[in-house]
Amino acid sequence: MAKYRNLSSELNLASDSSSPTSLNSETACAVVRSSSNILDIDQSSNCSSISAHSQPNLNSETLSEDATLSLDSQRMLGDVSVPDPASSSTCDSSINENTANNETFDTTAEDIGTGRQLKNVCYFCDKDRKQNKEELETEATISSVHQTQVCPPDIILNPSLCTGVAFDNFDRYVDTINGKETLHDTVGITYQNIDGNSHSELNEDDDTNTEDMLPPPPPSKRRRTLTEIIPDITPYSKRLKMIGRLTPVQIDQPSLPESSSLLQTVDLLHLLSHVFHVPNTPSWTGFNCRILEDNSLKQKVSYLTPINLSPTNVSVVAYTMEQAQSVGKECGQAYAQVSYDLAIAKIALKIQATEGLKFSNLFIHLGSFHLMMAFFKAVGTFIDECGLSHMVIESKIIASGSVNGIIEGKHFNRCKRLHPLMALGLQILHFDQFLKTERVEHNFVKGQIYEDLLEYQDKKISQSSTLRDLLPNEILSQLLTSYQQYIAETRQGNHGKTAQFYMIYIQLIRYYVNLWRSIRMGDFEMFKAVIPKMANLFFIVNQPNYARYCVKYVDNLNNVADTHPGLEDDFNKGFFGVKRTDKPFSRVPIDLTLEQTINADAAKRLSGISHFTNSIAARQRWSKSHSIRAALISHVLDICGLRYLQDVTADLQPNRMKIYGKQLADFVEVLEKNCNPFDPSLDSENLYSIATSKPVSPEVADYLISIEENGEGLRNQFINECAEDESRFDKPIKKNRVLNFTEAPKKKKLALGNKVVELRMQRDLFGRMLGISLTHKVDIEKVLSFPLTPMPTSMCHPDGSICKTDKAQLTKLMEKKLETAIDQQPSSFDISIVDGFFMLHLMKEIPQTFDGIAKKFLSAISQMKSVRIDVIFDQYFSPSIKDFERSRREESTIPVSIGPNQIRPHNFGAELKNMEFKIALVNFFIDHWDSEDMVPFIGNKIIYVSFNKCYSYKVLNNKVVRSIEESLSCEEHEEADSRIIYHICQIDFDADVVIRCSDSDILIILLGNMDHLNAFLKIWINIGVGNHQRYVNVNELYRILGDSLSKALPCFHAITGCDYTPAFFRKGKVRPFKILEKSKEYQSAFGNITTDNEDLLDSTFVILEKFVCQMYGVKNSSDVNSVRFHLFSNTFQSKKSDENFEKKFRNFDSSSLPPCKAELQQHLLRVRYVTKLWRNAHLKHPTSLSPVASGWTIKDNKYDFVWFLGEQLPSSIADIIIQNERVLRNDDNDQDDDFNTSSNESDDDDDCEDASFVCNTIME
Repeated sequence: MAKYRNLSSELNLASDSSSPTSLNSETACAVVRSSSNILDIDQSSNCSSISAHSQPNLNSETLSEDATLSLDSQRMLGDVSVPDPASSSTCDSSINENTANNETFDTTAEDIGTGRQLKNVCYFCDKDRKQNKEELETEATISSVHQTQVCPPDIILNPSLCTGVAFDNFDRYVDTINGKETLHDTVGITYQNIDGNSHSELNEDDDTNTEDMLPPPPPSKRRRTLTEIIPDITPYSKRLKMIGRLTPVQIDQPSLPESSSLLQTVDLLHLLSHVFHVPNTPSWTGFNCRILEDNSLKQKVSYLTPINLSPTNVSVVAYTMEQAQSVGKECGQAYAQVSYDLAIAKIALKIQATEGLKFSNLFIHLGSFHLMMAFFKAVGTFIDECGLSHMVIESKIIASGSVNGIIEGKHFNRCKRLHPLMALGLQILHFDQFLKTERVEHNFVKGQIYEDLLEYQDKKISQSSTLRDLLPNEILSQLLTSYQQYIAETRQGNHGKTAQFYMIYIQLIRYYVNLWRSIRMGDFEMFKAVIPKMANLFFIVNQPNYARYCVKYVDNLNNVADTHPGLEDDFNKGFFGVKRTDKPFSRVPIDLTLEQTINADAAKRLSGISHFTNSIAARQRWSKSHSIRAALISHVLDICGLRYLQDVTADLQPNRMKIYGKQLADFVEVLEKNCNPFDPSLDSENLYSIATSKPVSPEVADYLISIEENGEGLRNQFINECAEDESRFDKPIKKNRVLNFTEAPKKKKLALGNKVVELRMQRDLFGRMLGISLTHKVDIEKVLSFPLTPMPTSMCHPDGSICKTDKAQLTKLMEKKLETAIDQQPSSFDISIVDGFFMLHLMKEIPQTFDGIAKKFLSAISQMKSVRIDVIFDQYFSPSIKDFERSRREESTIPVSIGPNQIRPHNFGAELKNMEFKIALVNFFIDHWDSEDMVPFIGNKIIYVSFNKCYSYKVLNNKVVRSIEESLSCEEHEEADSRIIYHICQIDFDADVVIRCSDSDILIILLGNMDHLNAFLKIWINIGVGNHQRYVNVNELYRILGDSLSKALPCFHAITGCDYTPAFFRKGKVRPFKILEKSKEYQSAFGNITTDNEDLLDSTFVILEKFVCQMYGVKNSSDVNSVRFHLFSNTFQSKKSDENFEKKFRNFDSSSLPPCKAELQQHLLRVRYVTKLWRNAHLKHPTSLSPVASGWTIKDNKYDFVWFLGEQLPSSIADIIIQNERVLRNDDNDQDDDFNTSSNESDDDDDCEDASFVCNTIME
């Protein structure tokens, strides 16, 4: 076996990454064609021999020197003999036949492709070889397992070659009958430095015994299966515990090694190469591969015998630790190294702590590859929904379906490519802003440093290089120094929170880059320094396992000189990664090597174990024969001339550099079009999403900006606690509240607790009344004159929301009046007036950019057949009497910034609920429509835009001229409804006017202002959408209704419920309108509510109270308190002494009673305020009233309803007891038709709401 090790080490094939374990069809055909010429089968002589006639330079000496195979490999090839040149003539006769056979085989191989069938055909073509692949491989494997060492045969037993071990799991579903026992193996590799001057110590001592170690010849009966190798795993029953103290935090400990400044400069040179478009500048990996020297040794990788148990099984973990010790002992090393992922490593560390000295010579590594994936997940939490994912999707770098995998850190290859690319794109924008801040021309700087940047493409830098060697150009050195200072200022928040956040992201990616570089360069000091920085993020984003075990791992690394003397020298040589090629900068994490070797080979569809049955013996045969197969394949490819050794990394290939440069340019372009996070115009006090331009809450911003500092504080706290208490390590780490851009704006929630409060209050109230009635006669009428509830149940739901009614019912009533009128609307109008936000909601196929939205919106407006078009937008006041309605609509108030090239939010319709977004959008329209790009859309029309001011747009001399129209500006009007009326009333010439809107309020307000028109106007309202779109002739409707009823409509609309005022529960608008329509008294009172005459106003309020009483079915009564009592007593009073105590009440509860006088008084004050706004819509200053004195109050800088003034409940018992012994009489015979409470008269189905169940619950 020692001889075999010599041969394998000479070949250096088993661990070579360029030695494939499977061939594609093209390569397979080439191999067979070449090998068939080299290894011709002499059929005539009935023997297998090598014919050299097709390759003259090949002879026995060449074969023996270049391709000496082990006995196992030779047995797999069969008995191969080299004929004497003189005997070659005996084979010449078969050349023509072999040529024809080769052509036939080529055709067959091309059609079959790859796979087992092609391999079996190859074996069948050799008529004398009766063994198939399984038999050959099994015999070779049996030969190789006749040894007692754990080390694979090709591992040299030499302590100077730094041999290490790594274990992982290999999971693959295997189809079994019962679904049990699917594949779940523990697989392992050994890795060792390749040094041609070293050889096995065993070779020197055991040469005399090699014959005894040779495997016996194969038996006559060929074997296709390998007997399962069952490891002797001792069950581990000890209770695991992690006891030990950590080294306290050293305050004066340097954060980064001295080499970091040099490497940071290299990264800045890479940045500048992309900023100034230096040709053929690759990605970060390719750039470092190009300029950094790497003369470190390669390693070879061999496979250990797989174990048919889960690697997280405690007994298996202990067994793998013993195997690692055995490998170290066999190689003569004082210490052994083993690498695990976190799930296995934490068990191994606990076993090591529990066992004490037994595993003291073992150093356990935490897999850096899995650490990087966990870090990507933490970074994903930090940037989730900040806008970066939207930018890379928009720039077509990734597909939308890949975003979650990147945010969660599951797609390592995509993460390692995408995060550095995004960080570099952000740095390019940051550097451009730096030049603008310093007022330095881009081209001037390029002219000063461009030649130096070109030189760096071919320059070689070693770890011993200095900054002076790297930056001989003084201008370039000063530029980098100034920029580093600018970076520090941005990082401190001097340039705004948005710039600070994205600079923190760049810094986080730099931690990953530094970890990746430290492994690739073997920089142990950098490796130790960067892991704590990554652990800070684990602590703050609730990844406690990686947080605590990263701390433990770093503590072990820092103390390795004391715990494992001499092992630090191996670390300083880079032995915490594996380099399998000659390419510079190609060392990778040990656990990633395991994924790329045994796990990757095992997962191959054709040559791996995925096509095996659920047989551990088959999988063990595959692993044990790996080195043999690799040697054979490399040998054949070398002979055929088909083996190509890469001398450059893939990142340096021209096509790869071209693709990377395009993706980077696209990403930067999309960022600039949307929202440049380093733009100084952004509010420095807010942190904005670059996708939506929305700021997060101050709480979220503070959390994200301070994430590193807070994470470091948590890490230091944990370390100090573990330094003081040896049992602290395994105790739970308190979770933090993680805040990021996914935190939705806080929406105002209505007080659902009011329902409980009301029920409890009603229960206590009626219980108290029953108790008082035991000793006194209670005056129920007096009790009902109080509000009783915090808010009126006649106008509010139990959850605190106000009652609403279907406003469209009133419009339908108006349209019914026109059913008999025949009047076709004109084909064109002189003036078109549109509700701006209504038109925005109608837009379909919304463009991606706001520039496109502005053009499409203006184009849609300009298509109206009118010379003049007025676009009216709502204005937003704060506080506003519409605050409650906006809260109901869940309108948010998040500041927004909008630019022409900015990508619109994905859900544009939802954004139209954001008040700040609408303000920013209209302001953008006002500014953007002033550009020359809008000339084709405006044409010969005049566009008026009414917002805070009224702006006019028209084209003169092929340019857009914008001006402010003071006569049409109405700053004190908040709603577009009244603004539209104001514009109509300012028209001073006869014209046909059309209003495009959806709100029924406009029709009502317009009818109330028809007497204020300044000219003869024929007005139409175009309402509805789609098939329901229709025109309403306002002039004809005004004629039918008459002036008195038309003037009364605004007050009627306000008193029965609108956006500003609550509706009466289940009263609607249909029946109240019929009452109004029949009564001139009510029409006159509704018109007089805007008066400033106090006497007239008092009498008006009395009439309005009478109207409310009649709404509740009681005629000729103007006292709502009396109506409340009579409705209550008529419903609940007993009429006969022998009637059942239990009584059913149809749809009657506390919300069925009218409001008391105190509640109605505040409601009428609100109605008066709203009516005055609407009836005076033709004026610039519609009202001088204050909301605070008109039924509202200021609460949290918003207007809230005042439901009543005075006491909610009686203050004392004396207030509600009957002093004069008056008893409640049954007034059935005395009641007249005034007290009609039938459901047909009191309820309106057009406003069906969920009834309050308070009184039903109590009374029933």
